[in-house]
Amino acid sequence: MLGRGSHGVVGIGPDRDLVVAQLTADGLGDVRALSTGPVRSAAMSLDGTVVAWVDQDRGYHEHGTTDGAWSWEAASQGGFVGTLLAVDGGDQVVRRDGRVVLERPRSGHAPSLLAPVTAEARGQLAGGVAAVAGPDHVALYAPDSDVWPRQVPARAGALSPTGAQWAGGDTVVATSTGAAEVLDGDLGGVPVAAWWSSAQDYWALTAVGGARSLWSCSLIDHACVQRYVDRTGTLALPG
Repeated sequence: MLGRGSHGVVGIGPDRDLVVAQLTADGLGDVRALSTGPVRSAAMSLDGTVVAWVDQDRGYHEHGTTDGAWSWEAASQGGFVGTLLAVDGGDQVVRRDGRVVLERPRSGHAPSLLAPVTAEARGQLAGGVAAVAGPDHVALYAPDSDVWPRQVPARAGALSPTGAQWAGGDTVVATSTGAAEVLDGDLGGVPVAAWWSSAQDYWALTAVGGARSLWSCSLIDHACVQRYVDRTGTLALPG
């Protein structure tokens, strides 16, 4: 699952095709294909308005949501090289030749090298901020600022839809300053993932032994509350 927008959730199916499924009270409703075949890589903007993918012929496709269904093709190009990690508007974070690169093809800017990375590195992009997460830190970049990049200690987490914060477990880092604050709740365990449901709220997933715990966290309440314990240890979040 890549993420959620106004028309449903977007994910990669068993045959590697990109699909969108409507959410209903009983679970998933209608499922339809966005791509015309298997995809090499795909990404969704953190605000849910843009979906992009690279097809098997290395064609890049970017769709917007002017009609709420991601059917409007905002951009396309051939000969795409690398793995698409993140998209936001016309900007892309791409893993290519052992590096993470910020591409801004529509703005006329040259590509920006973000970091040399391992194959498991994750990139995110929102609000003009790019984030590259490593095993025990996150590197934050603002391409138009001369005080970046900034590396801060952080566990597995996610960039907020506005790019203003990075959240991992019960710790929230302000991307503009690197200052961190710990929310109330005593999560415990090892942070596994995070996913923002709004600019002020996110879900955190932690692991303890072979189980995983799901927490809802609020910046307004300055607290995290445990909502579910998965004894199978298979629970995952979008992204």
